Amino acid sequence: MTQAALSLSPKLSHLWLKAAIVGSIWAAFEIIVGSFLHNLKIPFSGSFLSAASVFLILSFARLWPDRWLILRAGIICALMKSISPSAVIFGPMVGIISEAVFIELFTLIFGKNLLGYALGGAFAVLSSLFQKIFNWLLMYGFNLISISEELYHYFQKQTGFDYPPSVLIYSVVGIYILMGWVAAMLGYYAGGRYLKKNRKSFDAIKLQIDAKNPFADDQSITHAHPWINILLLIGAMVASMMVINLPNPWLALLLGAIFPLILILFYKKSMRRLRKPGIWIQFMSITLLASLFWEYLQTGAYFSVDGLWIGLRMNLRAIVVILSFAALSVELKNPLVRTLLYQKGFANLYNSMSLSFAILPSIIEILPKNKFKIKTSLNLLEMMLGQAEQLLQQFTAHSKAPIFILAGARHAGKTSYLMALLEQLNLQQIPVEGLLSRSIYKNQEPFEYRLVNLKTQEEKVLCQREPQEGFQTFGRFYFDLKTVDWGKTILKETDSQSLLVIDEVGKMELEQNEGWWEALVFLTQNRQQPQLWVMREDFVGLLSQAFPQQAFRIIKMDDTKVEVLRLEIEVVLKSKEDLKK
Repeated sequence: MTQAALSLSPKLSHLWLKAAIVGSIWAAFEIIVGSFLHNLKIPFSGSFLSAASVFLILSFARLWPDRWLILRAGIICALMKSISPSAVIFGPMVGIISEAVFIELFTLIFGKNLLGYALGGAFAVLSSLFQKIFNWLLMYGFNLISISEELYHYFQKQTGFDYPPSVLIYSVVGIYILMGWVAAMLGYYAGGRYLKKNRKSFDAIKLQIDAKNPFADDQSITHAHPWINILLLIGAMVASMMVINLPNPWLALLLGAIFPLILILFYKKSMRRLRKPGIWIQFMSITLLASLFWEYLQTGAYFSVDGLWIGLRMNLRAIVVILSFAALSVELKNPLVRTLLYQKGFANLYNSMSLSFAILPSIIEILPKNKFKIKTSLNLLEMMLGQAEQLLQQFTAHSKAPIFILAGARHAGKTSYLMALLEQLNLQQIPVEGLLSRSIYKNQEPFEYRLVNLKTQEEKVLCQREPQEGFQTFGRFYFDLKTVDWGKTILKETDSQSLLVIDEVGKMELEQNEGWWEALVFLTQNRQQPQLWVMREDFVGLLSQAFPQQAFRIIKMDDTKVEVLRLEIEVVLKSKEDLKK
């Protein structure tokens, strides 16, 4: 693994580092195995995926039996699934978190032993059944139960199957519990098998980390009042469900369709799920079943007008739910919401997500795409466990705080933006040190730049347009080398618990290795503190050439509100405090 990859590791506690690794492997496993089962077109593929996930996470529970590790990893995996292109994120997220909760609950009650793991795994898989039922009821309402009862009685009449529905329910529940129990036992023994092996045989496997984080880097939604939108969406969704149940069917359908049309207009991405043929086949099936069986037992007729209206209402309700949750997922990706949620006690989760997304592509790459066999799957599992241990060792040794790059166009107000940011940080009593460049204009052109020590507010002349004795020329300006040395000393002696600001970094440093270059090299190699470098947008491309082993968090001034950046910085600084927890 390269140093560039390692530099992406955020400041995290040991437990959260483990959770980030397990969560990313869990998410990759869900993606690959889920696609494999989907391509097979077998019934109950979601249940088999749940059993496979239990097998995986219980093997990690044997490797790292830390309390609450699986729950943390489950939350991370669920959040990673939330950025899936699928419009409905609620079901998969609830399913993953339910699996983690049941495993943690039963191991808390019975201990981290075979009994606790077996019961936890059994109920984790069973939870996938309840989650599926809950999702269907949420989408189609309780009329779905009535239709199911009518269909079951029709089945009894046609086949002579003389058992109450409870027998079928208990049978299905028993099958799910058995699947979970078997998956838990296999995971338990697979993890134990790995612990008895020589782990050094897995050290040759290397991962290259991708710096892109779709969860942290989404700046497409920037409106300032996401919480209001979230409350409005939830309220409108509930109101629409009530409208759909109005006695007059025509009025119910017409008024009920208003909210979905508004969602389609304002949240165009919410249409993704509705573009899939499968959902419309599902809608037609619901309508057909409602039409055929709604009044079959009472009248014996195979068609019911009331049933047709019921089916159309159910489908409209499902469309409302699908589009509403898709719109909510968009709002929850608003940087303001995300950062506000994470700043109060969730800093470790925020940083864990960044690390998990970073290593996800390479983990997906090492998983087989087309087939899974028992023997190769066990070898693959042992390889993933070995890789997880290796990742933990390397991330623990090379954990670094991020370097933010505030980028803007020339004369676009970067320093003004920075000063507004510093004012907000000061109001939050967040310590800031470093250098601020203050410009002096003459004839509407920058004539002189003064360097300000942000800690003491002392300032000195950095450069001027007119030549001065002892000054060194660079471009159109003459630089005072004594001030440059003074600035480098300030940068090297800052408190590691504060945010370090450098205004600004440019061609002098990135192409000529002058100016703050010496201090920048020192800071990237020796200091583990959050940093904010200010530079022009057209110089950002030079960063990878000047610092090929360093990862940066690029913040475009025009796309990011000052409040958003302040909250992100606050999260990072708070995570340093949370390391002790």
